Amino acid sequence: MSLRMRVIVTFFGLALVPLTIFTTNIYRQFSHELENKAIHSAKQIADQINNSLDLMIQDAVRVSMSPIYDHDVISILHQHVSNKGRYITSKQRDKMSFLLSSLMYKRDQLKGIHIIARDGYVYSYLDSQRVKRMFKQENAEWYREVLDADGGWVLLPLHQSSYYYGKEYAVSVSRLIRDPNTYEDLGIIKIDINPDYIRELLSSVKDTLLVVRDAKGRIIYTNDQSFDMTIQKIEDGNWQEYRNQKYLMTEHTSRMTGITTHLFMPEAHVLNELRNYKNLTFALLVFCALIAFILAIVSSKRLSKPIQDLISEMKALQKKNFYGKIKIHRRDEIGELGRVFNDMIDEINRLIQTVYEKALYQKEAEYKAFQSQINPHFMYNTLETINMMAISKGNLAISDMITTLGKILRYTIDHNKPLVTVKEELDAVKAYMEIMQVRVGSQLHVVWEVDDSLTASLIPKFILQPLIENAIQHGLRPNDYNGEIQVHICRYQNNIEIKVRDTGVGIPKERLVKLIHNLQIEETAETTSETKIDGVALLNIHQRLMIRYGPQYGLTIDSIEGKGTEVIIKIPTAGEGMKN
Repeated sequence: MSLRMRVIVTFFGLALVPLTIFTTNIYRQFSHELENKAIHSAKQIADQINNSLDLMIQDAVRVSMSPIYDHDVISILHQHVSNKGRYITSKQRDKMSFLLSSLMYKRDQLKGIHIIARDGYVYSYLDSQRVKRMFKQENAEWYREVLDADGGWVLLPLHQSSYYYGKEYAVSVSRLIRDPNTYEDLGIIKIDINPDYIRELLSSVKDTLLVVRDAKGRIIYTNDQSFDMTIQKIEDGNWQEYRNQKYLMTEHTSRMTGITTHLFMPEAHVLNELRNYKNLTFALLVFCALIAFILAIVSSKRLSKPIQDLISEMKALQKKNFYGKIKIHRRDEIGELGRVFNDMIDEINRLIQTVYEKALYQKEAEYKAFQSQINPHFMYNTLETINMMAISKGNLAISDMITTLGKILRYTIDHNKPLVTVKEELDAVKAYMEIMQVRVGSQLHVVWEVDDSLTASLIPKFILQPLIENAIQHGLRPNDYNGEIQVHICRYQNNIEIKVRDTGVGIPKERLVKLIHNLQIEETAETTSETKIDGVALLNIHQRLMIRYGPQYGLTIDSIEGKGTEVIIKIPTAGEGMKN
């Protein structure tokens, strides 16, 4: 750590640490108090909900007791047991209807009150358009639950009763009706509570997940219809995670009905008030920290500024920026160190220029030597092709071949033009392709896509033909020259981009990695001959471009084995990026 940073960290830390501890403790204490306040408020809400539900259910339980002590009702239900209700008079039916209507009076929370005899006959407050008069009770699960209660009242969660013609749901209180003298089962009474009434009763609960369950854990009501969490008995104030969101949970269980109301308060809702305090605390902490930081910087600047300048220029030198120098205004040891550093920069630049000039001469010599080499196999095969054409097709074809070959030779041997236009390079490559198509057949296909505005642009000579030759020999030749070569020359971000893509066999992954590595390593004295063997033509082009235009230009290669290879050359347009 630098001297200046030590001063800054020490000064800043002495101020920040106690301030952070103080504000954190205050924040935690306030957060704890806020949680307790939220739990207490939720407890009160849950208690009020249970009281409201208890009153509603108590009223339904009282209603369920009414028929048990009504002699006429018991008598009518006895007839359903003895003679299947065949002798029930209209007066008796009116008696049942009047009873049920009187029980429904001023009870808007009820959907309906039904007495179901043992033979399945349904007496209901509702008319026959909504309620069936016969009910197959043996198929209803809730009916068996009422029988199992042995005369006690049963709270049934939200369910659908099949005695309704439509799909109507209700929360119900039900019990057996027995003869008070013989205890014979005569039927049941079922009070259906309208779910909409419960929903309206609990609609005041906002921004909180509400779940009401009966004593058996079945959901009576929830304001989240997709709720699917398994609720276990936990202590109030515990946090639970549900659907990637944290909730503060509290619950209240009614001693009378066994109903449990669960309230799940979202973390954002619980801590909403805390957020403002948090922001204020954080702003104060940042402000004090900023003041301390500014004071630390001012205190350390005069002490460490000269050393920082020297370190900055040394780091720039490490990143190969050999042109930075230090402005020296001191006569002490630091000033002397700066003067020595500036002398070192001058010496490094002199050595770099010497090495660069040697490398440029070497690459130009390699390029000219490469130009002067004509593949003897190519020459022999071409002459043999000309001879065969002379025998089979006559003198015109021979003339065309000789003319094309002459263009290639003249273009290759001319060493006086290191830069040529795009059009000149394309003409030479197209001449080469004409000869190759005669040699291998029409299955060798080339697609040319050239931006006409670039045909007069200057590019290094002999950079396109080696790429085409590589594509033919290494990409298409293993497939008997079947395939396509695409040459695309366009303007891209103020540069000229040349793409040569083939649909050949591609390059195996290991060899591709080696080729890319060879292109990325620098040409140093330590570069081995083994490094240069693989992809010598690509490496030669890449190094020529980097030497001429700089390291941001050159050649890249990509290939997929079995699908083909793509080589991209990037060079600047005329006057941009050219090295002197």
